[in-house]
Parts: sequence; C-alpha cells; structure tokens
Amino acid sequence: MDERSCGECTACCTILGIEELGKPFYSTCKHVCDRGCSIYSKRPSVCRDYRCLWLARFLPKKNCRPDILGVMFDWEEDDTLEVYEVRPGGFAGQRVQRLIDKLFRSMKAKRVVYYPYRCLIGIDYPISSDYPDHNEYGKERRLIPLDMAGRRFENAGLVHES
Repeated sequence: MDERSCGECTACCTILGIEELGKPFYSTCKHVCDRGCSIYSKRPSVCRDYRCLWLARFLPKKNCRPDILGVMFDWEEDDTLEVYEVRPGGFAGQRVQRLIDKLFRSMKAKRVVYYPYRCLIGIDYPISSDYPDHNEYGKERRLIPLDMAGRRFENAGLVHES
C-alpha cells in the first residue's frame, strides 16, 4: 500500500473554513508556508483529523492529489459527495468527470454537490434512480453560482462542459 501525505498540497488549507482558526471558506490559511503548514505539530484537531478522499485512498496515486488534479473530493455522512474546485477550470475535462462518476457509484452517493472555485453556494445534484446520469441531469439544470459577495460568476452554467 502506498504511504500518502499531503506533501506540497494545501488545497484543504485554502478551501475549507476552519472555525478554530477564524478562517473562512476559500481563503488561504495564514499558517500556510512554503513547507505546508507552519503550525503542523500544533494544528487544531479539525485539521489533524481531516482526510480528503485522495488522502483517504479512495483515489489513485499522486496524479489525483487535489493540487495536481484541480479538484478536491470530500464525503459527508449524509451520503453526499462534495467536489471542490481548487483552481479555475478544475471541473473541466473528461478525467474529472470519470472520477466523479466512479466515486458516486462506488460510494453509493445520494447526491453530488459541486463548489466552483471561490464559491460558497454549491450546485446540488441529487442522485437517485429517478434521475438520469448526473452529467446529463446537470446539463439540463442550470443553476447560477454566486461568489462570496453574491455576484454572479461569469462562467456560470459551464460546470459540466468538457
């Protein structure tokens, strides 16, 4: 089994909100440095315990690490697959869509929520036998994501384009 560590990846340090550190979503943590985390040995338990799906070994080796792939996958206890765009354009391409398909089928997700780059409003796609494949359903459903100030994203609706 391959040994995994975050290495140079700081995707969760930028994407996730950490209440204990007063860090909002999609803002780089003030403790991020060239080596990763400047308070690594003293970081809060919420940081210490967090595992994206790559670190938890639900994704292939290094080329699917969030900083390389462009998206970070997370799993919620309500059977929701969350997909965070790490950089603009991270959702684009067949490879990411295939990984999303593989994860929601293998993990039996009930829904997929996409978080476009620097967007606090997720695009929610319920998954059930009543809906066609989520890619097709997503193309039919055009939600308008907003940025943190409530402004419309310029590329809204292009999340599923490949």
